[in-house]
Amino acid sequence: MTQNLGRITDLEKQVTDTEVKFNEAVQSRDKVRDIVKTELNISEFTTDAVRSKLNSFASDDAIAARDKQFNDYKANSLNKIEDLESQLQNASTIQRDMKMQLAISQTDVMAQTKGEHATSMLMGWIGQDADFDAQGNIVYKGQAGETLFNKNGEPLTLDDRINEIKADESRDFIFQQQFLNGGGAPTNQQVHTPSGTHTGKDFTRTTMSFEEKSNYRKKYGEGAYGKLPLV
Repeated sequence: MTQNLGRITDLEKQVTDTEVKFNEAVQSRDKVRDIVKTELNISEFTTDAVRSKLNSFASDDAIAARDKQFNDYKANSLNKIEDLESQLQNASTIQRDMKMQLAISQTDVMAQTKGEHATSMLMGWIGQDADFDAQGNIVYKGQAGETLFNKNGEPLTLDDRINEIKADESRDFIFQQQFLNGGGAPTNQQVHTPSGTHTGKDFTRTTMSFEEKSNYRKKYGEGAYGKLPLV
């Protein structure tokens, strides 16, 4: 009996110890559950709830990764587009400069300047407001795209612009003196043409006949003709 009582006492102690450990385990478990519920932002701790939440995290990560990849691709594409646009703009500028030089080279105005720096300045002044029509001719447009006109109310031409520059005392210093005021042709010597007798200062390109223009070019040169006023 005494032995049985001792065994019972030992068993009761073991049960008590086991209950304590069990309760500690339950508390630990509940603590972990509470932490997981808080971290996952779920109302109850079940396998389905945890699995669903974890799957949603995986989906969010996949979306984030996809969005990052897309944004990186878009940024790279924009950079490439900007580079291409810059290259096109540079090519357009180069092409415009070449067309401008070609158009101006059809006159001898560049040979009338006082050197390379003067030529560069002239190119800049001629190019102000300049554009090209469908035939490749230089035309002049205002900031709003409106056509610019000369004193006669006609569309401004390359010759008009050159004459404007020559007539501008603040800019005529770039030209050699013999090419100013009629392009070097004598201003007092008489010239006989089919339409009559003229002095050099009487000639204007808009009033001269074709034969007069031809004779003037032969006598004084293309450069002199190019410097004659239009009106």
